[in-house]
Amino acid sequence: MAIQIDDAFQEFLKKYVAVDPVQLASAYHSQELVHFEVFAMLRGEAQLPRLTKQWLSSGALARGTLSPPLDVVELLLVLAYDPRQLQTAAAKPPQVLLRPGFGEDFSLDALRPLRDADGNISSALLMRAYSEALNRAAGHPVATANPGRTAIALTLPDFPWRFDLIPAVRYKDRDGALAYFLAPDGQAHWRQVNPVLEQKSLADVDAQTEGHFLPLVRMLHYWNRTTEHIPRLRPFHLEAMLMQGFRTARTFSQPRAMLPAAFEFLAQLVTEPIADPKGLEGRLDGYLLHYEQVALRDKARQMAKYARQALENERVENQQTAFSQWRYIFRDFPLYGSVR
Repeated sequence: MAIQIDDAFQEFLKKYVAVDPVQLASAYHSQELVHFEVFAMLRGEAQLPRLTKQWLSSGALARGTLSPPLDVVELLLVLAYDPRQLQTAAAKPPQVLLRPGFGEDFSLDALRPLRDADGNISSALLMRAYSEALNRAAGHPVATANPGRTAIALTLPDFPWRFDLIPAVRYKDRDGALAYFLAPDGQAHWRQVNPVLEQKSLADVDAQTEGHFLPLVRMLHYWNRTTEHIPRLRPFHLEAMLMQGFRTARTFSQPRAMLPAAFEFLAQLVTEPIADPKGLEGRLDGYLLHYEQVALRDKARQMAKYARQALENERVENQQTAFSQWRYIFRDFPLYGSVR
C-alpha cells in the first residue's frame, strides 16, 4: 500500500518540484554562453566600466533550490572597477554608498554620467547605461533596467528563459582577499552579496541531513508559491529559516519525513528577526508586517499538523486519508487511485 504513496510523491516531485535535469544542465551552460555574448556586445563601450571575464551563478539556480518554472536565470557579472570609498547609510537593510574610484581602463570623467546628485555611483544609472549599450549592440531592444529592480533583464531569442544580469563590484579586505561583492539594491545604492557563501551555507546543511535538505527546500518553495496565503515568503528568507531550524536537527530518513519539522520551524521563526546567514545583508524579514507574520505562522502550524497526520496515516496504511492530507498541503499532489 505504501508503495503507491511513494509513487505519488515521485510523480509529484518530478512534475512540479524538480526541474528537468536536461533543462537544468542547459540553464547552467547558458550562463557561460550569455556571459560570453554580453562580454562581446559591450567590448566597444569605452565609457562604461568594462566586464571582467569573471562571472558567478546566482539565485536559486546557484543555490540548488530552484523549482519549476525555470523562467529566470541569474548571473552576476563582475566589473573591472576598484571601489575606494564605501559608506553605509542608516537604512534597513543597510545601503552601501559607492564613491568614485579608479577603474582599470577608464577615467573618473567616464563615471560622471553614473553619479547621483550626491556624487555617489548610482547602481540604477549604471544598470540603465548597460541596458542601453546592450540594446545598441543588438540593434533592437533586448535589455531593460526598470526602476526598483536589482538586475538587468535580458531576453535573447536562443534561450527560453530570461537572464537577470547583476552588475557587481569586487570589494577586498585589507589583506587583498575577496570580502564580498557590491550589487544593486533596487534603490540606486548597493548591497553586499556573495553567492558563493549562500551556496556553501545551504550545502553544509544538505550534507548534514544526508542530502535531504535541498529536496525539502524545493518542496517548500512549491508550497510557498501555490498555497493560499499572502504574502509569499521571499525565497532566501524561507531558506534561511529552514537552515536555522535544521542546522541542529536530528537525521531523517527522507525529505518528506522532514516536512512536519520544517513547518514547525517556519511557525516558530517567521515572527522572529532572521539575520542573513552570510552576515552581509542584515535582517531578511523586514518586508513582512506583523499581521502577515501571524498569518504565516498560523498557516505553517496548520501545515505541520496535516504533515504529521499524513505520515501517521502512511504508517498505518490508511492510504486514502494520507493522499487527501498531502493534497491539502500540496495542491497538485496526485489524487488517490490515480497512481498505479
